[in-house]
Amino acid sequence: MEPVRSHVVTARDGWRLHVRDVGPLDGPGAVVVAGHAMMVDGRTLLRDDRPCLAWTLAAAGHRVLVPDLRGHGASGPTAAEGGRWTYEDLVGDVYEYVTLATRLAPGRPVALVGHSLFGHVSLVAAGLDPARIAWPRVCGLVALAADVWLPGAEPGAVVEWAKDRLIGVSSRVARRLGRIPARALRLGTCDEPADYWCFFERVRAGRFAAPEGTDYLAAMRRVSVPVLHVVSHGDHLLARPSSARALSARVPRADLLEVGRRAGPVGFGPGHVQIVTDPAAGRPVWHRIGAWIRRQADAARRALDGAAAPVP
Repeated sequence: MEPVRSHVVTARDGWRLHVRDVGPLDGPGAVVVAGHAMMVDGRTLLRDDRPCLAWTLAAAGHRVLVPDLRGHGASGPTAAEGGRWTYEDLVGDVYEYVTLATRLAPGRPVALVGHSLFGHVSLVAAGLDPARIAWPRVCGLVALAADVWLPGAEPGAVVEWAKDRLIGVSSRVARRLGRIPARALRLGTCDEPADYWCFFERVRAGRFAAPEGTDYLAAMRRVSVPVLHVVSHGDHLLARPSSARALSARVPRADLLEVGRRAGPVGFGPGHVQIVTDPAAGRPVWHRIGAWIRRQADAARRALDGAAAPVP
């Protein structure tokens, strides 16, 4: 096993973000920033005790940066320790990771891979300020099982009602305790603060936007990089294909990769967490992601070479 390199990025507000770094320092692949879901940390993507997404991408020739998002893992303080952050903070941190990637490998294409949370905050970041995150910095973005539960995206009223109830009840718990106690409830390894969690009440009310009014759905229409949105028919709640499709439908250059199959009302395939933690279920998807990123990196290099070629 190759050594794992480490970096610490200081965000604009002073928060220290820890990033692990694996894979070849040079080569034809991209520098991939691979970020995790809510209620967990980077260990869902990078492990030494089993095959994982990060090492699979590294074996495909990519250099992979795996951050612990703010308030998670080594990037504390955690919510259980009194740490507080918002959805907007996580969006802003995407630029910090892209800047780190370009500083570590100035001439190498950069790609973003986001499981769940990091997938949709990366889409928002790419659309809010495309001049900062478009080519030549980023050649592609993979949103893996990413969804924010936009209202009206489900074909049935029962699921819509269940999502409203779940967000409403959990938000009341978060306000009362100051956080969602994910560890105590065995929902994950990291608690989430109320300021972050209650953002999804606004989403369910039809306002996928920043508090000052910046429209995130409108921003997604300005995403200029190629996007691969991966959804699984075995993801029965958190990123159901019927709902998740509504998110990437706004993105001009988005391809949808549906994993598994649907047989009537039942869907089969990797679950929301299983798609990144279970090698048997996830590895075929990981290889397809690595190959897709390689194609985007190759295309980006060809575009640069063409732009640099002398005029005859």
